Amino acid sequence: MNKDIENHFNGVVGLPVWNAKQGVGSFLTLEFGRPRIRKIEPNSRRSSRKVVVYGEFHLWIYDCHWEILKSSSKIADDKSKKNSIEKSLDFLNGQILVSVEFHESLTRFSFDLGSSLITSPLEIKEGLDQWILYRENHSILALTKDGLLNTG
Repeated sequence: MNKDIENHFNGVVGLPVWNAKQGVGSFLTLEFGRPRIRKIEPNSRRSSRKVVVYGEFHLWIYDCHWEILKSSSKIADDKSKKNSIEKSLDFLNGQILVSVEFHESLTRFSFDLGSSLITSPLEIKEGLDQWILYRENHSILALTKDGLLNTG
């Protein structure tokens, strides 16, 4: 495992995924660690208060190709129908992240019940992030399409 990724995922490996869900388009979010609540107050565009539950660690998969494997069989990818994606994310929920492998611009997130989430870059977009790991201490780790790691 790349040392930067290893350092950033150190607290995440060994934790179960919860609230894995599909966002806009093929974007995915996965939560790890203790739940947190963020309150978003009403403003000029929204008259109601919104409460968001998120994890101590929040993994956002976006602007990339991805696939979810059960053992070695693909059960969904970024082009699958919403129903298939929801079923595959339900299958991931509760599984424990056991490793994160990074090779050039491909990342494999492996889970304890034999599942994997694999990301790879989109061909047509340059310099966009494949995924971002947000940590409770507000640091981030992002993997670009070009396989570069950005920390902040």
